Amino acid sequence: RAHPRSVQVVRLHQLLHEVRFDDPKGDHLSPAGEYNLRLGVMKELAPDMIATHQGDVRVFEGHAFIVEAAVSVGGRDIKPGINVHRFANRIPLLFEGGSDVITKTALKRINWASYKINQ
Repeated sequence: RAHPRSVQVVRLHQLLHEVRFDDPKGDHLSPAGEYNLRLGVMKELAPDMIATHQGDVRVFEGHAFIVEAAVSVGGRDIKPGINVHRFANRIPLLFEGGSDVITKTALKRINWASYKINQ
């Protein structure tokens, strides 16, 4: 026979999996913003072209985040071609660089040769 305390622990575990909390609104986040992201990349890298985007608040496992990205071409002391700079809550996303959706889409769907840009 199971110990009463272990039965309580199992039931508590079940209840915690069943309860649903509202997602956080993201009001507590302070993203850099497209303007500041653009200025930062322009100041540090001096790219030939740049585009920035700030996504909406998203939630993963109860944690709110905002993804911001800058896509640049050319610049100072950086590899030639397209460079993607991704941030979540102002933290650089450095893992698997180049395998994200932004880079893959930019490389596959845009005819860079028509802009005289070599990937």
